[in-house]
Order: sequence, then structure tokens, then C-alpha cells
Amino acid sequence: MDFPTRRLMALDRTNAKIASASGDERKSLEAKQAETNERIARMLLEGGTEWPDDDPDEVYDTGGRYIVPFFEVKGHPSKKGLPMAHEWMRERNCEWDGSTKSLRAEIVRALLRGETVPKFGLAIRLTLQIRKD
Repeated sequence: MDFPTRRLMALDRTNAKIASASGDERKSLEAKQAETNERIARMLLEGGTEWPDDDPDEVYDTGGRYIVPFFEVKGHPSKKGLPMAHEWMRERNCEWDGSTKSLRAEIVRALLRGETVPKFGLAIRLTLQIRKD
């Protein structure tokens, strides 16, 4: 069985456990899954040897389901982070109207290029998304 199929099966099992768990057990399972998802997503984005990156769109077909590594950016810039965000966007030659949505999109673009993003007070994490045909 190939790696993508094994990973999807493991995700399915963990999701089933999370659905039936509660309290501390649920939190523990969710944390473990988030950590594993980040590790797998990083491997995929870096073209790890276990699962070669031969798809230019970085989407991995696994029999009708796709594993898509992505950066999840949540929140709003902090009071101190807002001026830094304005400066960062200006340095990138981006016309920015101050909206959080466009800042988040630019952060994701930068991260996918492997660039460093200053701390603006937003929560950023690398994870996986499972999509179906």
C-alpha cells in the first residue's frame, strides 16, 4: 500500500477516534493529529523522498481524495503588528487596503515561496486538507 493511501487511512481512523472521544482524550488526539498533519504537509511541500513531489500544483491524488498541504492563517494583526504589516506589504510592492483577507493571502504566498514572514499577531500553521472529487 502506498504512502498516500496509508496516510488517508490513518487520518480516517484518527477522525473516528476524535469523534467518539471527549475532554482531555479528544484534545490529545486533536493535538497529535495536528502535529502529524504538519509533518506530512512539510514533507510534501519539501518534496520528501518517501513521496516524490511530481505534481506542480502540490495536490496529491489518492483514489478520488486529494491531500493538499496548506498554510492556515487566522486572526487579525495585533496593535503592534499592524504598522509592521503595512510596512511589509509596502516592501513587497503590494497595494494594501488594510483588509485582513488580503494580508492573509499575501502571507500564504510568501510562505509557499519559502520566505520568512514577520510576526504580525496572526496565527499561522501548516496543515493538510482532504478534498474529494
